[in-house]
Amino acid sequence: MASTSFGLPFTLSISRFTGNESILYHLHSPCRVKELGAFTPIEREEWVPDTHAHRLQNTYDVPPAGDEIFGRRTLMWNDDVEISLCRPESSMDYFFRNGEGDEVIFVHEGSGTLETTFGDLPYRDGDYVVIPRGTTYRFRPDGSPQRYLVFETPGLIEIPRRYRNEYGQIVEGAPYYHRDIHPPTELRTHREEGEFLVVPRGVEHRPVAEEEAHVLLFEPASTLNTGNVRNERTVADLERI
Repeated sequence: MASTSFGLPFTLSISRFTGNESILYHLHSPCRVKELGAFTPIEREEWVPDTHAHRLQNTYDVPPAGDEIFGRRTLMWNDDVEISLCRPESSMDYFFRNGEGDEVIFVHEGSGTLETTFGDLPYRDGDYVVIPRGTTYRFRPDGSPQRYLVFETPGLIEIPRRYRNEYGQIVEGAPYYHRDIHPPTELRTHREEGEFLVVPRGVEHRPVAEEEAHVLLFEPASTLNTGNVRNERTVADLERI
C-alpha cells in the first residue's frame, strides 16, 4: 500500500463497483456523523379528476416561498418521476443530499453557483442542471430572482442509447451536443473543521436555538405559521399587529 497526499479516498456509487462510480478524496472523513435526525414521511394530497382531459397549470404567479429545497411545490408525480416548481425566497444555510434519486433542475430564471462535492457548477437561465443521487450540494444564487422546474426520479438520468455511438460519444442528429454539456468548473478544497449540517431527502429542516430567541417576521396575512404544512401546530387565526 502506497501513501499519497491526496487525502482519504471514498467511492461514490449506486451499484457497488459494477456501474458508474466516482472516487472522491477528502481531507477529513465524511463518515464522521455526530447526530442523525428523524425522517419525516413525505405525504401528498392527491387530486384525482373525474375525467381525463387536457389541463393547463398556470404557475407563473405562484408566490415565492422557502428555499431551493423546501420551497419545492409538487405539481404531479408517479412511480417514475416527481415534478415540482420552486420559487425560493431565501437561500440554503445547509447542504442537501438526495439519496433516493437523480435530479434535473431546469433554470427558468436566475443564475448563481451550485456547490457540490464534485466542484462548483455555475448556472444561468435556460440551463438544465443534472445532479446524480448521493451528491451533497448547496445553491448559491447571485441575488437575482430564481425560478426552477425540478424533476426527481428513482431511475438514472443518462443520455439515451440511440443518441450515443458504441464509444459513448453523442451522435449527429441528437438534440444536444458535447459542447452543450458543462461539468463543474472549479474544485474547491475546504479545510475548515467543525459541524456542517447535511439534510437528506425525507428529513424536515427545523433549525433551533439553544437559548430563547425572539424573531420578528413580516409575511402576507395568508401565510400559515407552519409554512406549507398543515398539522396539529397550525394556527388558523394568528394574533397580528
